[in-house]
Amino acid sequence: MPKPHFNNQSTVRQRPFRLQRQKKKSVVDRAKFAGNTESADRPQSTQEAVQTRVPIRKPGKNFFRVCTDPQARILGVDTIDKGFGEIRVLTQSVTRTPDLADHIKRVDLVLCVDHKGDIFVWPISRGSESWYASSWEMAELATRSWIKIIPYNRDSSYRKVVATPQKYPETSQKVPVFSLEGLAPSELLDLALSKNAIESDDDPALIALIPR
Repeated sequence: MPKPHFNNQSTVRQRPFRLQRQKKKSVVDRAKFAGNTESADRPQSTQEAVQTRVPIRKPGKNFFRVCTDPQARILGVDTIDKGFGEIRVLTQSVTRTPDLADHIKRVDLVLCVDHKGDIFVWPISRGSESWYASSWEMAELATRSWIKIIPYNRDSSYRKVVATPQKYPETSQKVPVFSLEGLAPSELLDLALSKNAIESDDDPALIALIPR
């Protein structure tokens, strides 16, 4: 399956993290996913099984870590998850019709790994300011510690459980591995983008969602 072709003029501004940016360029031009979005100001705040794909999903109930590599994230991406069973990513070539707009959720994508060694991409939704701020607060903490998150709907925020050496000695000592089949973190995010991309108005997933 050929990889999608993208232009390279993204207006997305990435939030600086402690690690230096990798010199190696991404093989996927991410501007085709996020090139039509505003600047992304965010709130300041041992693989045991064979994994063959990188899903886009929430962390769930597992402890997880967030990759600190600034190339392992992309901000302001349009996604659809209604009726697909998994989240799909819209490229800029897809027409944002009024009917489709009702199903679109804009997110930031962040590469993660859970304590079982499964790599995934967390779609942090921009739909609610309070949930968005809380999600990035949790993501920042997860760059340093193994945590799991619990939604607290009354405050529209997450509560955290940190894997401390006292309560979770094995998990707390794990070293997060953001690699799969020799791919670097940025390449894993590119893999998730390309495998979950919707590039055409005639994509079967869109036709199933909005009958013509």
